[in-house]
Amino acid sequence: MAINGSMEKTSPTRLHRRALLTGSVHCLLASGLMPLSWATALPDAIAALGAVRLPQGGYALAAVNHQAETVWTTPFAARCHGGCTSPDGKDVVLFERRPGWSFQVLDSATGEIQQSCLPDAEEHFYGHGVFSSDGRFLYATASHYASGQGRIAVFDAHQHYRRTDTWALDGIGPHQLELSPDGTQLIVALGGIRTHPDYDRVKLNLDKMDPALLFLDRLTGQERSRYRPSDSQLSCRHLAVSNNAVTYVACQYQGPEWQQPPLIGKHHNGGWTEITLPGDLQSRLNHYLASIAVQPASDIVVVTAPRGGLVVVLDGRSGRVIRGIDLYDAAGVKPTDDGGFLVTSGTGDWVWLDPNTDYAIGARGISAWAWDNHLF
Repeated sequence: MAINGSMEKTSPTRLHRRALLTGSVHCLLASGLMPLSWATALPDAIAALGAVRLPQGGYALAAVNHQAETVWTTPFAARCHGGCTSPDGKDVVLFERRPGWSFQVLDSATGEIQQSCLPDAEEHFYGHGVFSSDGRFLYATASHYASGQGRIAVFDAHQHYRRTDTWALDGIGPHQLELSPDGTQLIVALGGIRTHPDYDRVKLNLDKMDPALLFLDRLTGQERSRYRPSDSQLSCRHLAVSNNAVTYVACQYQGPEWQQPPLIGKHHNGGWTEITLPGDLQSRLNHYLASIAVQPASDIVVVTAPRGGLVVVLDGRSGRVIRGIDLYDAAGVKPTDDGGFLVTSGTGDWVWLDPNTDYAIGARGISAWAWDNHLF
């Protein structure tokens, strides 16, 4: 059904489908899957990276090329979440899923683990990090779980990722962070949800949440500005930043099921607004967005909603929905340098959204992995 755009369905994919795949971690390409190209500082052979669950069990980081074929995979004992690459493309940093007890630094050409970095005592990572524009420092979101205090941990990449500073945040649950286009600020999605490793992933403060979008001085960690969503139970989780310094925020709602607040926030020129999707698309998000990406020059935005089996493409400047696509367990999304997007799913699906056809599916395939929620 089309609502301010078009709704496109993909063939349903079920979890048992992976049981029919072999143990190979090479992608099984659908006929007609065309070569893709993604803007990246990575080696030419690598187009995208993502945390995956392997068909034979266990977890890995997977690197794929422009034909959606495996370049390398590196196994891990724990489930991983997000990651980032150094500006020169040589280092890949992968974070464990919250509560994260380490992050790994890998050689992007080979996937070889160079070192493992641990959090401080009574601290865990939140699954995301970002480099400074010169590649000198890595910034990671963390929690001092004994007190609940959110933190930014600072590591010197030129000194073998030695921890050099810790910035205390006025708030709980920092999740994804990104660098502003001019490199002077860190933009942090503050989730507002307190958890403790002793209680698994139980949310301990839903009646006292205070989520926000934070802008920090990149050199000192000092908070410059803070923007709160319209509902205190809208947890700010993931970010995408355009070349025009517009920040798009993907939220997860922790309130009553019958309420349908907007899950997409937008910050521009010192103001915060929210984008409500039309018709039944808003309810189909099922209170949960997993990943968000923006084409930096055009402000076309894609969000994934795994619980609703939905991918939404919209014009970030106007909020107009361009297309909705059914994709079971939709997961990661990454902009491609041809103006389109790559989207993955937890059942192994790939889809490429073609900018020449209003972001309809231009190519698709199936891999042997279950993709986690992020591509980088």
